[in-house]
Amino acid sequence: MKRYSDRKYEAKKLFKSKGGYNDLESARAFHPPDMPYDNWLRTIEGFREEKYIKRSKANTLVREKQQFPYRGGTSSYGSTAYKNNMDWVPTYAKTHTDNQGNWVDPVAEQNYVSISFKYYFL
Repeated sequence: MKRYSDRKYEAKKLFKSKGGYNDLESARAFHPPDMPYDNWLRTIEGFREEKYIKRSKANTLVREKQQFPYRGGTSSYGSTAYKNNMDWVPTYAKTHTDNQGNWVDPVAEQNYVSISFKYYFL
């Protein structure tokens, strides 16, 4: 799945860099070297579908609201907590630290300190 999303991301980046929605003819003229031209045309048509554009705009808005990286993958907090048999405060720490236990962002660490104090001491 990661390979598919990376390939789709690279195709969308190329589409945008070669004219995108504003210059479809230029975008159609350039295609990824590892993709047959017919597939490139179908990919562009997929980018132009109303459903795709709507979902893309919604995803962009969500990413803009994200303050720091989440390292929990595609799993939600609830799912991660359940799979690891953890309470929600340790789950927050698990999903916002790297493999060495370092916080991915100072804001995430401050949030953890705040929520763990309230959770454990109040």
